[in-house]
Amino acid sequence: MSNGTTANGDMASYAGDMSSGSSREDTTASIDVTDLAKSFGQVQALDGVSLRVDPGEVYGLLGANGAGKTTLMRCLLGYLNPSRGSAHTLGGNSRDVDIRCRVGYLPGDLRLPVRSAVQDILRFHTRLQAQAGRPASDVDDLLTRLEVPTDRRFGALSKGNRQKVGLALSLLADPEVLVLDEPTSGLDPHMQELVLDIVRERRANGAAVLFSTHILSEAEAIADRVGVLSHGNLVAEAPLGDLLERAQQSIEVVLDDPPPPNILDGTPGLVHASVQGTEVHAIVTGSLSSAIRALAPYGVRRIATRAHELDEMFQQTRDGAS
Repeated sequence: MSNGTTANGDMASYAGDMSSGSSREDTTASIDVTDLAKSFGQVQALDGVSLRVDPGEVYGLLGANGAGKTTLMRCLLGYLNPSRGSAHTLGGNSRDVDIRCRVGYLPGDLRLPVRSAVQDILRFHTRLQAQAGRPASDVDDLLTRLEVPTDRRFGALSKGNRQKVGLALSLLADPEVLVLDEPTSGLDPHMQELVLDIVRERRANGAAVLFSTHILSEAEAIADRVGVLSHGNLVAEAPLGDLLERAQQSIEVVLDDPPPPNILDGTPGLVHASVQGTEVHAIVTGSLSSAIRALAPYGVRRIATRAHELDEMFQQTRDGAS
């Protein structure tokens, strides 16, 4: 990215207030959220959420629309004041300049000056980082990898290209903490995988990453731990594999020979089973291996399994927590 001119009035109004915030607390976690609550009038968006993300860890925040994921991130980064509890980043308040310059943030509703060229937006943010003592690094390589269209006005970009600009801004200064709200939204499959690769690289370099997603395969690909938010409550927190072991799967099997009607009785995690001739349908919580082994002697001709559905997993997790 080449050197350029000073920011215009549009950019200046966008800059906002960079004043310092509250005092720090000692903590080993890069992100530390404790008993966080936020209400908007009669709406309880968050209700006593606590979570921690350590350096070199990727934490996936799962939840349906309206679960409270974005509200949590905005409280963490100081854009919203919590009604109760605390949210600290790198042992302090994200409103402090010396903390904020070490944090990369991609909002779910990225808003940048629509009349400004992308290269001017990038220059402006690069200057802000330098003034805060955290200069941008490897900018040209980052822009090339993400295929950011720097010569166009932000307002003329597609959803996917706007997302690339937001990702580039969040990664400019090799942040120690990354907070990414639906980072692959609007991107094509190739770019989605590239973003996941970049997250892996940042984790390997010691960054703590908090990201939200509706796409279960993304969480499976990169998350060390996941938390499930539902109606403002953290109803489950565990390695994703543990949650999937508690989720239900459906299996349909066509056999060479008809098994007895009770062939799957006693199968661990069995919720439902039906046998009609050589066709078997079952719903199992957790692993399907025991069911497959029970059916194997009858000659398995075809197997169809239905992947975990994220909304169903949320529902099962809510039911288990209630």
